[in-house]
Amino acid sequence: MRFDLLRFHTMIKQKQICTLYGGTMEPENVEGIIEILKGRLEVDALTLQVTQSIFSIFVEQIHTVLYCTNKNEKAYGTFILGSEGKTYFLQTGIIVNTEYAHLLKSIIDSLNGMDKNALRIYYKEQLKMGWTKIENIQLGLIEVARRASSKIEYELIPYAHGQIFFAMYTALVVDN
Repeated sequence: MRFDLLRFHTMIKQKQICTLYGGTMEPENVEGIIEILKGRLEVDALTLQVTQSIFSIFVEQIHTVLYCTNKNEKAYGTFILGSEGKTYFLQTGIIVNTEYAHLLKSIIDSLNGMDKNALRIYYKEQLKMGWTKIENIQLGLIEVARRASSKIEYELIPYAHGQIFFAMYTALVVDN
């Protein structure tokens, strides 16, 4: 199969995409994405705090989608880091079953209704809870919401065989 690389190149340049990954979300692949991400952020000469926030959002988004996949199957996902002016955006997408899609929607809708102080308090409360799969998902999303500059955006797109493509979008405004 041939791709129209010029069209793809133009789209990446217009959307200011810095890092793009599509493939299995296995530990060695995620480590590779981290190295690429590190290199990209070094080029941008960001402060340590901003770099840590971007990494934290990335890691929690990846962990969240991995918690929602069937352990017997390889999870195939997509990750994008882009920038526009002083805003970095991170997008993650993966196919999940409807149960997890509704769980993610419920958690994100609840978190989006809280301010930063309420998120901090809620995070501390959740740390005292047990460490089940659902609590891990919730803690990860709380961390994303705490570090993001705006509300977490998401899409639930019907896929096939009762599955949903879950896409999450997070933005971080940089002051340096």
